[in-house]
Amino acid sequence: MESNWSLWRLCIDCYGNFNAVNYDYVFNHMTPNEIRRANIAVDMQIEEIEKSMKNVNKKCGG
Repeated sequence: MESNWSLWRLCIDCYGNFNAVNYDYVFNHMTPNEIRRANIAVDMQIEEIEKSMKNVNKKCGG
């Protein structure tokens, strides 16, 4: 699975649930460029979640 991580991570969200982007679409229909772009978007989303969590922790005294 590690060699296909860039594909699998598009199917699984940060909570371990399967996303709206399903296995068939990711593995059988996306081009390598679409996969790269989608992974960049996932990275950006993760960064935003981490930033918002830091802000929440600061507001809550953590």
